[in-house]
Amino acid sequence: MKKFIGNLILKLGGWTEDYPQNINVDKCIMISAPHTSFKDYIYTVASFWKREEEVKILFKNNQVISLSNCFFRKIFGIRFDDITKEGIDYSVELINKAEELILIVPTECCYKKVDKWNTEFYDIASEANVPVALGYLDYSDRTLGVGHMFSVNGDKKKDLKKIQNFYKNFTAKIPENYNTTIC
Repeated sequence: MKKFIGNLILKLGGWTEDYPQNINVDKCIMISAPHTSFKDYIYTVASFWKREEEVKILFKNNQVISLSNCFFRKIFGIRFDDITKEGIDYSVELINKAEELILIVPTECCYKKVDKWNTEFYDIASEANVPVALGYLDYSDRTLGVGHMFSVNGDKKKDLKKIQNFYKNFTAKIPENYNTTIC
């Protein structure tokens, strides 16, 4: 049923997918950008449902509450206040216990522009020893997918610059809320 729903959501939204063959892994951290609208979550999860892959999303507790947001959290989400050391440890434990899991860690706020991205995804990936997948949504041509996957190498600043370079040319749903500056 999820596969059907995911396919329907993407088709109705006019989205196409781009997932290279070498992206298939059992576990990873995924960041997805630009992220300027709650609809970005919906299209991202629909894509995983279509592909029949297990996905969870970290949701910030203080995000705007709506009926769809509450429903979404119940089905896919893991709530948190702020990603502190405790939140990182919890995420690592969640990954380690799962046989297969794609954990989407938010880097931007979907309701306003941020000065810089949250980079805790890097710490979670490093401690869980899983790769980071660079997921994207490009509203200019309504394409979503994964562009690259890499293992963190311990040089956080260098890795974040590579990520920042990857995301600089994508078009957000709300362009004025998209900040390509990671750090």
